Amino acid sequence: MRIFYLIAAFLCVQNSLIAQTSGFSGTGANIDVQQYVVSWDLNPDAPSPFISGTVTINFKTTVASVTAVSFDLRNSFTILSASSNLGTVTAVKTGNTFSVPVNIPVLGTASSVTISYEGAPPAPSGATEGFTKTTNSLAGNVIYTLSESYEDRDWWPCKADMQDKATTDISVTVPWRSNNADPNLATDTFWVASNGRLQDSAINTITKKRTFRYINDYPIASYLVCLGVAKYTRFYRDSITLSSGRKVPVVYYLFAGKTATKYNSVLAAMDKATELVSLFSNKFGDYPFMIHWWAQSMVTMRG
Repeated sequence: MRIFYLIAAFLCVQNSLIAQTSGFSGTGANIDVQQYVVSWDLNPDAPSPFISGTVTINFKTTVASVTAVSFDLRNSFTILSASSNLGTVTAVKTGNTFSVPVNIPVLGTASSVTISYEGAPPAPSGATEGFTKTTNSLAGNVIYTLSESYEDRDWWPCKADMQDKATTDISVTVPWRSNNADPNLATDTFWVASNGRLQDSAINTITKKRTFRYINDYPIASYLVCLGVAKYTRFYRDSITLSSGRKVPVVYYLFAGKTATKYNSVLAAMDKATELVSLFSNKFGDYPFMIHWWAQSMVTMRG
């Protein structure tokens, strides 16, 4: 019986590896993605969920004579434009995938494809969430993502492959001021949490929008790319000291509007995670995302 279980487990692993040699729909088999450079424009106050953005996918070819590269994206989105090393090209949509013509004859060549797109993501269904727009009783309108494990294609174009990891450079533009008629009462409302370390938050006083930029230098799978957009209150905690002596900064983004007592109880519970990081560091070595605590982007979304 044990032999049977071992064989079954081996076959499951083999099937999993075979299924994940390319993207979720068989895309991207001829490339290795190196980096995603992303720019999104989002508005939690919009009447319905909507995304517009531009994604540049930097990659290297893994075979010779590549004439097209393909990626995953729900067919409900409209591709506004596409470009490659050939300049402006036409993206060909097939179901929940699309391909872009290229001309890359040499194996291992670095190249890129840029996609501008817009549309409404599919509504969450059961355990499938992907991109969610909801309303919190305290924080108001909220946007968050949870792409476990192939719902990344439900809201952004990517090579949906757990084995192909890439770094990220993410910019998100959100409303800066409310629609209050008195400009003296209007304040910056929304904050953005995402993968990596916050580099900048630039305000455009003409468009009344604010752009947050996060850079993550650690290669991650596309389904781990995440966003949280809400009226956050930010808490900067003590850095975690790892076994090597290096320090990891910790920042919590929590929904605004809670009482001080409620915040204190939530913070005390969340700080248990920092204790675990220190414990694991002493037992197994330094936390692998040492420049920043990547988990900060995930804990923001549940308030």
